[in-house]
Amino acid sequence: MIKLKEFLKRSESIVALWKKVRWILKKSKKLYKKITKKIKAGWKKAPRKAIKLLRKLPKRIRKVFKKLKLQKIIKKVLKVTIKRIKRSKKVLRKAIKELRKLPKRSKKILKKAIKMLRKSPKRIRKVFKKIWKFIYKKTLLLLGYCIIIPISFLVPKNDSVVLTSRFGDFEGNLKYLFIYLNSLNEQSVKFVFLTEKKHVYTKLREKGFEVWFYPSISTFFKMFRTRLLIVDGNEWTKNLKYFFLFSAKKVQVWHGTGLKTIGLLKPSINKLSKFRKILKKEYTFYHLLALTSEFQVKVRGKAFRYGTLLINGLPRNDMFFTKITSDDGLGCNYELIDRLIEYKQKGLSVVAYTPTWRKHSENFDHLDLSSLNSFAQKNNIMLVIKLHSKHNCDLDRFNFSNIIEYDRYADVYPLLSLTDLLITDYSSIYLDFLLLDRPITFFPYDSEKYIGGERDLLLDYNKTTPGPKCYNQEELQEEIYVQVVERVDKYKSLRNEMRNKFFKYHDGHSSERLWSTIKSNFFAHYDKSKPSYNSKPSEIRSFEEEKKSRDQAIAIMDKQLK
Repeated sequence: MIKLKEFLKRSESIVALWKKVRWILKKSKKLYKKITKKIKAGWKKAPRKAIKLLRKLPKRIRKVFKKLKLQKIIKKVLKVTIKRIKRSKKVLRKAIKELRKLPKRSKKILKKAIKMLRKSPKRIRKVFKKIWKFIYKKTLLLLGYCIIIPISFLVPKNDSVVLTSRFGDFEGNLKYLFIYLNSLNEQSVKFVFLTEKKHVYTKLREKGFEVWFYPSISTFFKMFRTRLLIVDGNEWTKNLKYFFLFSAKKVQVWHGTGLKTIGLLKPSINKLSKFRKILKKEYTFYHLLALTSEFQVKVRGKAFRYGTLLINGLPRNDMFFTKITSDDGLGCNYELIDRLIEYKQKGLSVVAYTPTWRKHSENFDHLDLSSLNSFAQKNNIMLVIKLHSKHNCDLDRFNFSNIIEYDRYADVYPLLSLTDLLITDYSSIYLDFLLLDRPITFFPYDSEKYIGGERDLLLDYNKTTPGPKCYNQEELQEEIYVQVVERVDKYKSLRNEMRNKFFKYHDGHSSERLWSTIKSNFFAHYDKSKPSYNSKPSEIRSFEEEKKSRDQAIAIMDKQLK
């Protein structure tokens, strides 16, 4: 570093000298021009001094160059640079040797970093953003564990029950459970919906429900005082909510009964050490966990950390067994549902297509919508496409007579109640549709890429999907024709088997069962009265009791699978 500084100083001195030389040359040019003008006016008039000056000019310039000693300085600079280049080569060789000694992962990281730097400044910005995110997350963790959690234990609790969904939307299990809880005459308990979306907040306020908007200073204090939290996923832990609600009792309902790996069963989380697992959202402890059957306990029980277990149905499926109220319509696509009711009255059959989300979901190229629309016109079918909320492709630009897009952010369950045939791929929505006992067609056109590549499945896909599998559009149209037009149903017995395996209860009392267990476990001041439905005490079990009966359940389920 010292030699480099010297080299830079020398280079600065060379630049200064060169500026002086340029200044002298400019002056000499001006003198030369003046003298030449006088000479042109007449040699007779021109003084002898001017001629002497002209003759002495090149000699003077030579003397200046000699005094400056530019040639020697340039030679020295060149020698120094050559030495530096040779030394840098040696350093590079040493660095290459050290890189070869490094493990493969570090080499890959270095190569990726070099590529990122070479490609464009946008990539460099992304790198800086990632670094900033990392610092931001770590500071939030320190703030949460060191300040917010101790405060949450000091603040006294009131009798408030807070429900918050994965992404702040008013849909799914928590929507129907919240509507049910508000229909009860529980005077001492306050039921609140926590959301991060303003449009959800305003709609629920208009309906007269208790809603908290997050983040705000008032909600921070209210969250400290909550006694019970009900959630349907692990995403609620983001944006410091986990720390504000740390001391509250937690109930996990989950948002589906699917085939995919979830929670602690994910391969990415299994690889982590115990310390790194604790920092993950999937490591959250739930005081009550609700699953739909003994089979689900066997398959998904190890995905959660929990205290007591409740075998119960899903609150969102209660609407299949009751009439839709005005509050049930919150968060759903009103206009389209009214149109579908009119189409059904005219004799058209409704087919719903609900594909699951994929990482690269910018296009909708796997189906030719124009030919599918003509097929639907011929056979009096109205095809409704309901994309996942994370899908990036737009179908609004297509205007088809018999293909409609359902709002991707809206509640899908009012649509399922009107659907005659469901088409899906890997989504758990088909399991809820089993309760209606209507035909299902599976369209896993990218099963080779998706299963094992993008997402791992807990169960065998072919054994747990009671319906025909189609891998292209021709096969799909043939199956739609068979099941909708000809009304041939070959998979009814398989659907019943799968329904009994995944759901213990096929009634509309899931919300009622859940609330009665919450009251008996977390609200001691209530009278422990018997619920209106016929329940057994074995349905609610501690973690130790569940461990004892698990072995028996596994043996029974293995026989059923065989």
